[in-house]
Amino acid sequence: MGKVSIDDLQPGMVLASDALSGDNRVLLKAGAQIQDKHIRVLKSWGLLELDVEGVSREELEALSIAKVDRSQWEAAQQQVKHMFRHADSTHSAVAELFYIATLRRLDRVFKGK
Repeated sequence: MGKVSIDDLQPGMVLASDALSGDNRVLLKAGAQIQDKHIRVLKSWGLLELDVEGVSREELEALSIAKVDRSQWEAAQQQVKHMFRHADSTHSAVAELFYIATLRRLDRVFKGK
């Protein structure tokens, strides 16, 4: 099991733990199979990530990279790198933010922004 960004959720994934709102309301029980409508509702509640069975962060990263050309991925990293020049890249939170910023940069490139 692993934490998965709400943007990376796919229909058919299974929750490893309850999806809770900010005030600890159960929005979706552990063991539920994710459907498109669940993703929309969970996003509307402001959830950022969920604990999903059988998925690791590394697997999701590999899938994200596989969707783009390696040169596009590296170019996006170079464009984002300057924003993190003073940060400790070995810190897990900084590494996660760098990864998210790279994905968002790629998203902007594909949308033509």
